Amino acid sequence: LTSKTNSTPPKNDSNFSFSIQDFSFHIQTIDPGPDATTGYYTSISAPSIARIFILYSSLVSQFFNVANSSDGGQSWTIQTRDTYGLGDMSAPDANNVYIAYSNSTNSRLVVTNSSNGGGNWTTQTILEQIWNPRIATPAVDTVFITYGNFTTNGVRLAKSTNHGASWTTGFVVVGNGTPQSTFKSLAINAPDTNTIYIAYGTSGLDLEIVN
Repeated sequence: LTSKTNSTPPKNDSNFSFSIQDFSFHIQTIDPGPDATTGYYTSISAPSIARIFILYSSLVSQFFNVANSSDGGQSWTIQTRDTYGLGDMSAPDANNVYIAYSNSTNSRLVVTNSSNGGGNWTTQTILEQIWNPRIATPAVDTVFITYGNFTTNGVRLAKSTNHGASWTTGFVVVGNGTPQSTFKSLAINAPDTNTIYIAYGTSGLDLEIVN
């Protein structure tokens, strides 16, 4: 695990403000990166005004990082977590953050989570041969992950109700046996621990939802 803090972006990077109608925006470079591919596969979760988590990858260095701010984006700590891959992030509060990703080297479903605002992380491999995991955390202890399965195909769901300590996997959401190539994208939202919405795009250019 490596960390670095970037409170003031380098002089050659963009750091300015602008306004559009009723909104004001401040653009800040958090990580200029060692190459032109920094910032791929980005996901963001802001459980409070002060606490912001950003997940992103670098294709050249082949690692994904977590940028973490506890002061509303005034300063950032950047942590290198693992080999890059498609992933998603959700933080139900300022202390608990969950990341689900498909490791680029072996297509495993890996979950890493922190209960102290990114200070320490616990990582575990949940499943083999999956793609494009998406995550939702309707409560601090409840986590839902939807994903595609290369072996059985279709879209599946995994669930934990104990802060990710153990998982129930393999819930068939849709298309068991349908080729993975049929599904082009996935998204999940869970407004509470009993309600789940999963949306996906198909190769037939349809947008469909399951709940």
